[in-house]
Amino acid sequence: MHDSCTQLPSELVEIIISEFWHSEHASADRVLFMTACPLISSLWRDVYVNITSRDIYVPTVSYLRYLSSVIRCKRSKIYGHFLPESTLTMTCYVDLTESDRDAAMHPYSVFCSMPNYIGFRKCFPNMKHIYLELRFRINSGLYLHRGQLTRTRVSIGLDKAAAALSILPVDWCISVSDAPDIDEVG
Repeated sequence: MHDSCTQLPSELVEIIISEFWHSEHASADRVLFMTACPLISSLWRDVYVNITSRDIYVPTVSYLRYLSSVIRCKRSKIYGHFLPESTLTMTCYVDLTESDRDAAMHPYSVFCSMPNYIGFRKCFPNMKHIYLELRFRINSGLYLHRGQLTRTRVSIGLDKAAAALSILPVDWCISVSDAPDIDEVG
């Protein structure tokens, strides 16, 4: 790490990191950012940890295993004491717009095939939501134009559970860019 005398103000660093972190990115780009950002300086590392420990993105299965080891061992070189208490959301975002392969498909599948989320609620006691997001293009269809951008988002409300073993509310949103009018479909 290198701390320079000509460092950006912490407010600007926070804006840069937050804007990138909460934007849609392919897994490879997110992993590159997650690797490089904490190495810039101690300021960048501290701001990065503050933002990314609240809203965790899971770009690979390896990262999911890493989080598991941090929770189990209760130590991390990057996150220190921030995990797991500061975590409010966990997102798995899959971008299939440029190719049919994204490393986040594997953790996405893991999240989708879980019988329940009790373990997540136990490991991350303050986590409110798990978001499963998928972005892709439809290349053919009866009512959709070639290459229309489609997004799906599943939101699992962990904070809405009445008991440890209860049914969790799930919201599912699907959006299609330039969707046809309802009159054209019906």
